[in-house]
Amino acid sequence: MNTAEVGKSFVSWGTLVRPSIRGRIYRFVAGVIGLSATVLALLHPNWIIRLDTLDLAQASFGTIFGLVFLGLALVGHLINLNVIVNLAFKLNTGKYPLLIVGAMAAMALVADLLFFGTVWAAPLGIVVLMVLVYSTGHLGISHILAGILGTPGCEMRSIPHLVGILTGREVEEHFCPGSWTRMDERDEQRSAERQASSR
Repeated sequence: MNTAEVGKSFVSWGTLVRPSIRGRIYRFVAGVIGLSATVLALLHPNWIIRLDTLDLAQASFGTIFGLVFLGLALVGHLINLNVIVNLAFKLNTGKYPLLIVGAMAAMALVADLLFFGTVWAAPLGIVVLMVLVYSTGHLGISHILAGILGTPGCEMRSIPHLVGILTGREVEEHFCPGSWTRMDERDEQRSAERQASSR
């Protein structure tokens, strides 16, 4: 399946391969990394909101590392924002989440230029911070839950998976547009090969 099918390829519960221990651990670790970006952004919001006032030449290695880490997280999550929203909430909004964020950023940029005379000031910084905290927090929690629950396919279905467990309802699964589904299928194939060779 390609990413054009994302959000349109939900399947009934039990269709996808459940993750192995390795898949669950990898999901959990990915979640911890995602949540660490959320925590870092919340602990140091001025790194983002007031980026224009930071003296990067005098900044510590930790500050530079933190900014690079948050920047990479933001770019990666912006690219996947539509997938995050559509799979988590079982919607088919197309590119609207990214378009809405783009419109908010454009309005903030205009406010920055009009009121602060610079491209980066508090309005744009706040929009970037909100997107970063939402995307890294949602993905981080989803990955951790996927690791704990053994959610098959995409980690964005782990919150619905938890709701399904609590309510006793089966929820639909979705393949992972990243690499989790392929990893789970390889792990299952290797396990089957090991069992067959041990007979």
